Amino acid sequence: MAKKKLSIDKAVIEIGGKFKEHVGSNGISSDGLPVHLPVDADNNGFATVKMFKEHQQLFEHRIRTAAKTDILKLKPGYYEGSQFINHPASNPKPDTPTTWISYVDVIDGEDGRREIKIMDSFSGLSWKRTIHTGGNPESGSGAWIQYYGLVTLWNGYSKLTSAVTLKSGVLYDDTGAAKYRNIIVQYMTDTGNCGLALGTVDRVIIDSSNLNDDTSIAAPDFHEAELIFPTSTTAKLSRNKRINFYMHENDKTAYMHVMDGAINIQKIMGVM
Repeated sequence: MAKKKLSIDKAVIEIGGKFKEHVGSNGISSDGLPVHLPVDADNNGFATVKMFKEHQQLFEHRIRTAAKTDILKLKPGYYEGSQFINHPASNPKPDTPTTWISYVDVIDGEDGRREIKIMDSFSGLSWKRTIHTGGNPESGSGAWIQYYGLVTLWNGYSKLTSAVTLKSGVLYDDTGAAKYRNIIVQYMTDTGNCGLALGTVDRVIIDSSNLNDDTSIAAPDFHEAELIFPTSTTAKLSRNKRINFYMHENDKTAYMHVMDGAINIQKIMGVM
């Protein structure tokens, strides 16, 4: 039987229709039969197996690493695992394998340049590192740079004469260790002084001073407060003092008296 001949115009139209059917139906023809299989973990399809696996690790599931995997020698990709070596938290012994789960992102640039990011699953602690042109691990940042994150434990405006409940969980993990390396307190005094005070889960000491707006009269104020955590879920000011020094006009004698505390707490933050 002689083959049906088509004009060039009709042939182009038919080819275009077949192409649209092929792409639009993910490789399934109008009779329901596959004309091009989709990609899977073992077979090429619309994409290669390599592209499929890269898509899976980026959007679906990270690659699980073997024990004693060197973070600095990983190929580009997105990983999950424990017993990593050269993990920043293993210093000063980087060859000691970790005992916790970490996520690792490795992204390459040209000429050996590389970006590596790490986040520990349990604590949320994070680090990054760059390797510069040439690929020497000692180049670029040359060391791990740690991210510091702030968790708001309480916010408002109060002298905290009574204990308040922290809104972001407890101060200690299941082992009894402090979850936060430091505590930061944001405050404002009744005289308008603002600042941040750094402490720990044991206590935070807040100090501030204020001069009299009238420079002809010497009357400075000194403020100090102590923030404590009566329980692992509450906070309060155990003391809040204000001491005022003053002098009378034409009198060089300095006087002092204790006044009500003037420090107001605006925010309590845990440093990760």
